[in-house]
Parts: sequence; C-alpha cells; structure tokens
Amino acid sequence: MTVALSIVVMSALLASPFINVLAGRGGPRWLGSYAVVGAFGFAAAAIAVAVTIGLFKSIGPQRTRVVAPDSGGGGRRSLHDRVTGECDPVLWDTFAR
Repeated sequence: MTVALSIVVMSALLASPFINVLAGRGGPRWLGSYAVVGAFGFAAAAIAVAVTIGLFKSIGPQRTRVVAPDSGGGGRRSLHDRVTGECDPVLWDTFAR
C-alpha cells in the first residue's frame, strides 16, 4: 500500500502545476484530474506487483533479480552495463543457468 501511495503522491506532485493552471483557466472541473492521477497511480502499482509476481513464478527468484531491473526503473543502468560491458559476470552466470 505504501508503494502505491508513494507513486500516487509523486504523480500528483508532478501533475499539480498543470492541473492547477487548467483549473484556473478552464474552471474547477479540471480538479477532477487529481482523481484520475490517483487511479492511474494505483493501477501502475498493481501492474508492477503483478508483473513481479509473474516473473517470480515463471523464472524463479534468482533470475527475477537479474531481469527485474531491466523492466523497472533501473533499465537505463542495465542497458548502460550491457553496452559498455561493465556488467557483473556473476549475475549473468546466474541468469544463464
């Protein structure tokens, strides 16, 4: 629940300047956008948990730890490691098993 709330709060903080300007210029109906931001935040958290559980069940815990950064926020770092060859060989040996 705290993960979902942190996603919603961060999304609302990022969207609030735009929503407030729209509410000021276009009327108070735009304040309903905060509910939409909240709904999308909770949906994103639910999808992330479902994907993680699916990975855990399908490929196991060790491989999930290797694959999960590619599908999450650490994707840029993993891509950088692959391109530059700076990846940890122990992790890739674990994944290859």
